[in-house]
Amino acid sequence: MLRSIENGELNFNFFIRPRSIGYLSFFINNLIHGRNVLGYHLFNIFIHIFNSVLFYKLSLLLFETTLLKNKKITKNKYLISAFSSLIFATHPIQTQAITYIVQRLASLSFLFFILGVFYYLKYRLENKNKYFIVILIFSLLSLFTKENSAIFPIIILLIEIIFFEHRNIRKKIYKISTLFVIPMFAVLYFFKNTLFSTKISPLGQKIDSFSYLLTQFRVIPKYIQLLFFPIGQNLDHYFLISYNFFEIRVLSGFLFLLLILIFAFKIKEKYPIISFSIYWFFIGLIVTSSIIPIRDVSFEHRLYSSMVGFSIFLSFGFYYLIKKILPKKNFYKAYVFSLSLIIIIFSSLSFIRNSVWKNDITLMSDVTKKSPKISRNFNWLGVAYLKENNIDLAKGNFLKAIEINPNFQDAHNNLGNIYSYQGNLEKAIFHFEKAISLGKLKFGKDNTNIIRVNLGLAYFNSGEYVEAIRHFKMALENDPENNIIKNYIRLTSEKINKINQ
Repeated sequence: MLRSIENGELNFNFFIRPRSIGYLSFFINNLIHGRNVLGYHLFNIFIHIFNSVLFYKLSLLLFETTLLKNKKITKNKYLISAFSSLIFATHPIQTQAITYIVQRLASLSFLFFILGVFYYLKYRLENKNKYFIVILIFSLLSLFTKENSAIFPIIILLIEIIFFEHRNIRKKIYKISTLFVIPMFAVLYFFKNTLFSTKISPLGQKIDSFSYLLTQFRVIPKYIQLLFFPIGQNLDHYFLISYNFFEIRVLSGFLFLLLILIFAFKIKEKYPIISFSIYWFFIGLIVTSSIIPIRDVSFEHRLYSSMVGFSIFLSFGFYYLIKKILPKKNFYKAYVFSLSLIIIIFSSLSFIRNSVWKNDITLMSDVTKKSPKISRNFNWLGVAYLKENNIDLAKGNFLKAIEINPNFQDAHNNLGNIYSYQGNLEKAIFHFEKAISLGKLKFGKDNTNIIRVNLGLAYFNSGEYVEAIRHFKMALENDPENNIIKNYIRLTSEKINKINQ
């Protein structure tokens, strides 16, 4: 995507692609900072801080709505809003969305998303139509940063139902619905080829819409555990795909989630803000944890938006709980102490979790330890060691990746490169041939041309020039403008001609 912009393709077609606004932010980073990752990290941190401040402002606006403005709780709006924002800012589950540079898409999308929600509340509270265009712009910017922002209309509808009176509801719904015509067309465009497609998981299992949904009945309870007890965080959680609803873990997960939703419905009248927080949590996962199959069934950064629901749940939940069990004179001290302690714990765990992201080796060592059955993690760890010129540990991890998955194309190619470097050309050729035999994979990039060039070089170095030139020519057919391959063909031809003289 960055190469497309650098080649002058920054045009209308670029901006109507999914995630184009997010990719544009990387391009801007690249212009300013080049390959210096510090600038990218600072950008991500700034977005997260800005989101936390916006969340604080949004929380204050909620206290001005019909639901809360005349309630006693409004007297503590600054305190509760501050704690909500701090929980959102410090929770260790946010690490992946912030420290993992490419997952800026989640936080940047949320920035536009929460701005759209903020201005919707401004519109409802001030009844000024000028906010309509602002809401539409931010909702589209969010949607064209990451597709999970398709939940925007649902969140608006939830806010309308929970926080406002419903006089002339038909007129209001008609007026509000005009905001979502363009976003809905964008959603249909983004998901038209995805909704009923079949994916292949990193473990080689087929995923359709139904099996993906069943698997999410196990994934979402894991998300909830990580929110309340953020222990065992992992870049690449291990989940086998579920195909049977009556599998014990699927059925128990479904019943657990159903009970939570029933609880949210039951308390709607007495504790509507708690009900709202639970609904927000689930709505935040609609795109990534429902029927749209995604190759990776679980990632922690997908909780970024749902963290709003969790943060409100904790800050308001502790308010109601402590107020119920303690006398008024002890309430404030207990509330501040409890929430401060939680934020200190979350901050400490965030610091520890970020230390895992110190470099590629520390990160992938952590992942391979926690997900030892996922072959790609050993391949990534091998690549990390290769960058540090630790050939033996790199080779060991590539061999482990192939042991787990004998058809792992990248691992075979990487192992072939190591054997070529070590002069073991027979083994190098074996692994390159194996990698090519796997052909174009069902997911990811087609690397067969790169592998074929590597194979040609291995044959060249072993003196088998006829085989070498055959593979170079096959590679050139797929990449006719590649001058490097042309040069390999020229050198190999000279060798053949010299032998034949």
